[in-house]
Amino acid sequence: MIPLIQISETIGRFHPVLVHLPIGIMVIAVAMHWLSENPRYAISEQVLRLLYGAGIGGALLALITGFLLSNHGEYEDGTLALHMWLAIFTATLSLLVFARLVQRKSDARWLALLLAAMILCTGHWGGVLSHGADYLNRSGKKNQQGAAQKELQNTDSDPLLVKNIQP
Repeated sequence: MIPLIQISETIGRFHPVLVHLPIGIMVIAVAMHWLSENPRYAISEQVLRLLYGAGIGGALLALITGFLLSNHGEYEDGTLALHMWLAIFTATLSLLVFARLVQRKSDARWLALLLAAMILCTGHWGGVLSHGADYLNRSGKKNQQGAAQKELQNTDSDPLLVKNIQP
């Protein structure tokens, strides 16, 4: 029988896969929400409800898997806590946007804009957790130099060659 801890760790590792789909769905929902105000774009309220609903469902799965992953990963506690609370707030805000849309309140559009900003912030801190704090500041040239340096270091690591040369 597989231990429960191993199952929870395995499920948690699906977080990076499950988190990107709801982000995309929510960004599309917000964009379509704003476009729907223009009579030129006939976007039904049912479509917006479907998009927000699917995004909320995916966000809840991402929250669960993220929580499971946080219990098994080696992450910096402060950054992890910030990312987690931003994610909880973002998911809650998405529920509020959905509720205001269903109630046909005019503030739903503005809340959706805030939701997009929160998605951006939450995603940034998730990226910091997975790629490091300097990920956005690294230049391609620096990364290329680092790769070339690693390649040079690995060229003479053949153990058979080293054994033949040694006395």
